Amino acid sequence: MNQALLSGIASKAYDKLLKATESKQPIAVTGLPDTMAAYIASKLCADTGRKVLLISGNDLKAAHDAEDGQQLLESGVACLPGGEIDLTRGASSHESAWRRLEALARAQEGDIRLLCTSMDAALQRMGSADRFREETIRLAPGDRIDLNDLIRRLTAMGYERVSMVEGKGQCALRGGIIDVYPPACSQSLRIEFFDDEVDSIREFDCISQRSLDSVEKCTLTPATEVLLPTAEAEKAARRMRDAIKRQGGDLTPASSTLFSDLPPLPDDDADAPDFFDKNITPKIREKQQTAARKAELERRRAQLMADADMLAEGLPFKRIRAWLTVLTDDTYTVLDWFEPDIVVLSDPNLLRKRAEERRAGFAEDLEGAMSRDEAVKEQENLLMDWDELLRHVQGYATVAVTEFLEGMAGVAVKDAADLGVQRVAGYSSQIRPLAEDCDGWLREGYRVAVLCGGYLIYASSLARCDWSAGSEDLSNITHGLKNAYTMMGALLGFLIVYFVDEKKLRFDVHAPFWGQVLKLVLGLALIVAIKAGLKPLLVTLFAGSQAESFVRYFVIVIFAGIVWPLTFPFFANIGKKGKAA
Repeated sequence: MNQALLSGIASKAYDKLLKATESKQPIAVTGLPDTMAAYIASKLCADTGRKVLLISGNDLKAAHDAEDGQQLLESGVACLPGGEIDLTRGASSHESAWRRLEALARAQEGDIRLLCTSMDAALQRMGSADRFREETIRLAPGDRIDLNDLIRRLTAMGYERVSMVEGKGQCALRGGIIDVYPPACSQSLRIEFFDDEVDSIREFDCISQRSLDSVEKCTLTPATEVLLPTAEAEKAARRMRDAIKRQGGDLTPASSTLFSDLPPLPDDDADAPDFFDKNITPKIREKQQTAARKAELERRRAQLMADADMLAEGLPFKRIRAWLTVLTDDTYTVLDWFEPDIVVLSDPNLLRKRAEERRAGFAEDLEGAMSRDEAVKEQENLLMDWDELLRHVQGYATVAVTEFLEGMAGVAVKDAADLGVQRVAGYSSQIRPLAEDCDGWLREGYRVAVLCGGYLIYASSLARCDWSAGSEDLSNITHGLKNAYTMMGALLGFLIVYFVDEKKLRFDVHAPFWGQVLKLVLGLALIVAIKAGLKPLLVTLFAGSQAESFVRYFVIVIFAGIVWPLTFPFFANIGKKGKAA
């Protein structure tokens, strides 16, 4: 835990905030931009020792909040994205689904203190967390379990059975070995059996299929969020079939169409096929298009019915998450999965606006999918509205972070605490004005924390602070800053060398053996001499700034890649005159 940063706020207003969360009184924290929501959530988590759920506007903001929380708390932080709700069978990325399952698995293991999520995720209805925990499998060497029973349980947990595991959510049975890649694991697992006893568990590389390090135990979490009890599988499948049948209507086109409204064509000579093709007449074209549409819709309905048949056998299908409200009336929310003690809302007005936009977008997507017979009307309740979400939040200690105490979007707060945080103007990567302002704030008694994504800017700012002589922190920051400038200078040099070599010069690298040796030895000697000779000159020129590393390594790369190769023709000619004589 970064105690130095988390101790930045200590006031009567913050004490009021703590008391409100202890008594579960909804409170508004004013005078704060939404960028400070992650800081407040992390501080509440650290000071109270309780679990905090932070709801932000979108997935990107939630990810940034999680990064900030990780820097402040150092552990126990996760991000739950909203992800994609697949209403169609089009190709889509599974990455967001795996990130969701990883966060949910950690939440069930009790490994999370601060969960950062988006409004998209907060609005979604979810399956049962209890079923998720019940289906999770834990194994260690020496445990006994039947291989076929294990592979059956994995497929019932949403894993795809394949011949060779290549990605998350897959499993494979090869003799006495089961390969599986749980969504919550960073590496795939290879479980070897001796009869029905687990002999060993090792990680393995999906690309090379080579076994890596052994592990003492493993946790196989489900590969889907929606797991229905076996006794309810047939009932859920029947509900799905009934919804599909209700959705299917008359495929015959309306009586008045573009083709039927056209005037009749004049009678042409039936014996003149070169002048008239019956296959392109409006009525025939209309019949062909209607037949093709019928065939396509029937194919899609058959696919949905096949999904229902899989469900009846206890096997979750890929898009089961989008069909949750069709399959069961028992739905849950992220609050039920995480069970937080405190809920922090980052800018309620912005959250309500995002909720309305998300529901409108989902309704439009659903209408399009229904027109293609890939979705049903019962799926329209998959997302809650803002008011329903607030009703779920009412039972928790609620903190609304807002800059102005106006229009709380229906959040019924009982009190307000103004922490008096002031915005500062942007510095546009100008370090000196930032350092001067920080120095002034420190003299006035403020505590200053510089948080930014750019390591170079961050290190430059810290390097200008007053560190004690011989401080290990100062030494680490100085070395890090030097390495950053070195890499930037070398990278710029490599880019220029590549362009010059590709567009302007084509150096001949051929030379006799002794010419190659001489070229290598002299080149290395000159580079070492330039590296050592430039340092004192540049240090004096840049007044000790680490920027001298940038210039020095830039010059070294330019010399090695452009200047020195100009001498290659000389080395290529070594020995040629002697042979000619």
